[in-house]
Amino acid sequence: MHFTDLESLIEEELRRLPRPVAPVTLFPRVMAQARRLAARPWYRKPWRDWPTVWQVVSAACVVAVCGLCAGALEHATGAEIPALVEAAGTVWRFIVEPNAAYLAAVAGLMGIATVLYCATIVFVIGKGVPSR
Repeated sequence: MHFTDLESLIEEELRRLPRPVAPVTLFPRVMAQARRLAARPWYRKPWRDWPTVWQVVSAACVVAVCGLCAGALEHATGAEIPALVEAAGTVWRFIVEPNAAYLAAVAGLMGIATVLYCATIVFVIGKGVPSR
């Protein structure tokens, strides 16, 4: 049996199956959950849904805390920015560079896995291999 014949046979068999039916209670449950989520107080919602004033205040607090931490680090260690850059370069040379081949291999394998996953989704949802 050829691949296209098999594909046609499977497609025909799948078309004969009855369409799945959602439970009657699904829509009311979804709508109730949507109402519950919408009724939450602003501070329990995602940050992008906060009132603009509180977004600005919280962003300013984060910047202030980062500035205070940087100042405290500089004061405690007596280090300046060039020393921090040199330290980062040292970490790069002694930790990242020796392991660069392993990190690149892992990143490559993750990329290949992602491509295969996407190709599988296209094949399953797109009813076959993408047209050329």
